[in-house]
Amino acid sequence: MFLQPLPLGIYTFLLCLYIYGIWNAEEKSPRDSDTIPVGEKEFAWIIQAMGLLWFLSLLLPYFTPPLQMLPSTWALSIGVTISLFGTWFRAFAIRSLGDEFTYVLCIREQHTLHQEGVYAYIRHPSYTGTFLEVIGMMIAVRSLWGLLLFLLGAGLMIGIRVEREERMLLEHFGPAYAEYMKRTKRFVPWLF
Repeated sequence: MFLQPLPLGIYTFLLCLYIYGIWNAEEKSPRDSDTIPVGEKEFAWIIQAMGLLWFLSLLLPYFTPPLQMLPSTWALSIGVTISLFGTWFRAFAIRSLGDEFTYVLCIREQHTLHQEGVYAYIRHPSYTGTFLEVIGMMIAVRSLWGLLLFLLGAGLMIGIRVEREERMLLEHFGPAYAEYMKRTKRFVPWLF
């Protein structure tokens, strides 16, 4: 083990919180009346492959030495703050969509285009929250290798999914979604 007891304990707590949030999330599966894009089942295999990289990235802090560029106390404080904010931000984004949030891409029968609250600035705040959550965890334990593997796995997976999601929403909402895309950024307000 490379981590000292305090960072190890805090990282393990954040990791458990992250896993708990995923596994105990409310059921958000598509209904029979929802429209699922062609190829979504095949895309599930890509998700699982990239998810494996994501999972491995979460284990790396236990088996690789921490980066020594940032003092442990600072890294822990900054990382935990970013991670907890990401957890809250992701939950807030999901709650904002209510019944229209699903884990599988689909269009609900009465689907509406949300453009208020955080969605007035970014189109995919739940992904932003996820990135902040895990990046914060990696900063807390100063895991460069965990961060890089997470960015590779999650970056590819979320990047591909966002392309598919936006194509689906453009097909469904047409010019309204195209205009929405012009006014907002994907993940970070005014930047990206």
